[in-house]
Amino acid sequence: ENVIKPYVEQTRKTLGKPSQKALLIWDDFSAHNAPRVVHLLPNLGICTVDIPKNLTHLLSPLDLTVNKKLKAFEQDACASYVSRNLADHIQRNSNVGDFKLDIRLSVLKPLHASTLRKSFEFFKSVEGKKLISSGWRTSGITDAVARCKDGGIDSR
Repeated sequence: ENVIKPYVEQTRKTLGKPSQKALLIWDDFSAHNAPRVVHLLPNLGICTVDIPKNLTHLLSPLDLTVNKKLKAFEQDACASYVSRNLADHIQRNSNVGDFKLDIRLSVLKPLHASTLRKSFEFFKSVEGKKLISSGWRTSGITDAVARCKDGGIDSR
């Protein structure tokens, strides 16, 4: 309630649609069915659609486009970290066999935070927004919403 409600209210205010219903599309993760969440969403004017098990790769807008890009950001950051550390080790020591990668959380957390910031900035860009929109189109949601607006689907 302390996160969802302020976010929804601010988004509606920003869009100039204070009473606009919202659509939440999620998978079958068990935490989604927490009684407190299930009760809160309708009270906030949020309709939910559950994506059946083993179908998110076909129907979830995030799985179709965004997650792939996020994984690429993470993989690039990880590869850079390992490469940089290995190169530093080789410069100091010719024996590659005794290379040890520092994987302490105190080292990896800032790297991960930096990667998330870069990802966030990308998704705020024109290119990132286009990628997000393409997930909605690919999943068929954009067309379904358009048909609802045109009266072709009962949107209740």
